Amino acid sequence: IFIPQIDQNVIGYASITIHQKTAQITSIFIHPNFQGRLFGFKLMLDVLDKLSKTACQKISLNCSEEMLNFFLALGFCITKEQNILLQMDISFHLE
Repeated sequence: IFIPQIDQNVIGYASITIHQKTAQITSIFIHPNFQGRLFGFKLMLDVLDKLSKTACQKISLNCSEEMLNFFLALGFCITKEQNILLQMDISFHLE
């Protein structure tokens, strides 16, 4: 679990599960008062950085259509359009 804070106040979280060599981002949330100010982007960069230092080779997540461009901008690719499943080959993306 990743928990970003500002002045010791929690502004969001990201939770990840890892199975074998694939990480699954199970949830990501930024409080509405802090959305649109790059906190979610910075949180995801932190998640990706930490995962790049593990044995994980892929990262997957499901997202809503409204969040699709956010994850595509981070380098994720659509692998299944129904329910929008995205994946990233972490070894390629973060070298």
